[in-house]
Amino acid sequence: MNQYRRIYIAGPLTPRSDDQNHAVEYLGNCRQMFRAWLELAGAGWHPFCPAVDFVFFFLSDGLNENLVKENSLAWLEATEAIVLLPGWENSFGAKAEFELAVKLGKKVFYSIEEANKWLKKEVGNE
Repeated sequence: MNQYRRIYIAGPLTPRSDDQNHAVEYLGNCRQMFRAWLELAGAGWHPFCPAVDFVFFFLSDGLNENLVKENSLAWLEATEAIVLLPGWENSFGAKAEFELAVKLGKKVFYSIEEANKWLKKEVGNE
């Protein structure tokens, strides 16, 4: 039995629209990821949420985008699955995470509901 069911949350973070305040768009994207984390954790997953990375920019002057991306990809490698949030297909980062997940043979879920349904069935079989 796998005690810890780790899942990576992939979705848009970086603002892409031209008609919206980028700060508001970024915060809305973070909110979507945080809500996904809550729903997944409540169902029994142990999710990794890349949206928390923004906090580290407040704590370190030496942090850069490459370090943050490397950290996220290292966590993706440690998970058994990835869940794709709405809008992921418009995110360069989420598309790269999806491609890596497929390459690594991770389970890919296209919604939180799909991931939670699979987990419920899987845990019931263990």
